[in-house]
Amino acid sequence: MNKTAKTLIITASILVIIAILVLVNFLKGKVSTNPDDFVGNTASNLYNGGYFCEYDGKVYFANSNADGALYVMNSDETKADKLSDTSVISINADDSRVYYSMSANTNGSGLGYIRKSAGLYSINHSGHDSICYTTNPVASALLYGNKLYYQNYQKTSGTSIFSIETDRTNNHEVLRQMVSFVDPYGGLIYYGNMDNNHYLYAFDPVTEASGAALEKDVYMPVMDENGWLYYMDPTTNYSLKRYNMSSGEEQTLSTERLEFFNKYGDFIYYQINSKSPTLRRMFYDGSNDTVIAEGNYTKLQTTSNYAYFVPFENQSITYHVSHYGSVNVEPFMP
Repeated sequence: MNKTAKTLIITASILVIIAILVLVNFLKGKVSTNPDDFVGNTASNLYNGGYFCEYDGKVYFANSNADGALYVMNSDETKADKLSDTSVISINADDSRVYYSMSANTNGSGLGYIRKSAGLYSINHSGHDSICYTTNPVASALLYGNKLYYQNYQKTSGTSIFSIETDRTNNHEVLRQMVSFVDPYGGLIYYGNMDNNHYLYAFDPVTEASGAALEKDVYMPVMDENGWLYYMDPTTNYSLKRYNMSSGEEQTLSTERLEFFNKYGDFIYYQINSKSPTLRRMFYDGSNDTVIAEGNYTKLQTTSNYAYFVPFENQSITYHVSHYGSVNVEPFMP
């Protein structure tokens, strides 16, 4: 083999290696395309911190036994594995990635204590290929379609809602309010207004316009697939109600003062704020009201099989209870 042939072979080999590296790097950073109405987590989970997120038979969760590190397990709680040492909140997931806000706890003295957070990120399902969307504090985020809507805190202007594509393009402010932007339904994102009133508002992701959808005071609004709006009513001591957006029918599900609730399918879990606080469960229509546990709990999350909750006085342990059968509260030890 002459010198020219050897040079050509070496050059061709180098070019092939470069091409392979370019292809691998491209595939590594590739973000999948979701349907326009894809939702990364339930509104109820995100309202309550977004510590658990179920997608395609997997549950991604902040493990309280490991300082809130990101773990994944099967939906039946088998095969739990760590994905990241990072303490996380506001978890969302799709076919290719897990999205989350990086968090750092602060001590507090009330049920509504503030959790500070630092940045919005994603990794692939193996726990690699980290992407950073912002290093600003992000307390809440929603994956809707191929966009992340997130509470963005800036020292100069405070907290407002921003939107960014999952491929990190088109990052911009869409609403100058500090609201929970987590409840999409029928092509709109619903939220409780926080300015002049507490009415139900709707945001259009296409036009980025928003306006009042229902002139009722609402807190933690959750729309279900049948057009029922579930919410806490600030005008009646935060009692739990539901309202049919089509017929106008309204029902009071609990007259107790609620701290928060979580609706999953036919079940509603809720924390009563009273002299004798309890965590309770009822059906979607208010029937079969059952005590789950005595005392104050927080970080209430749901998946297809379980509800998860944490004692307010000891947040290093998580308990769970099955949606089905008799109430049997046990420590969750992944």
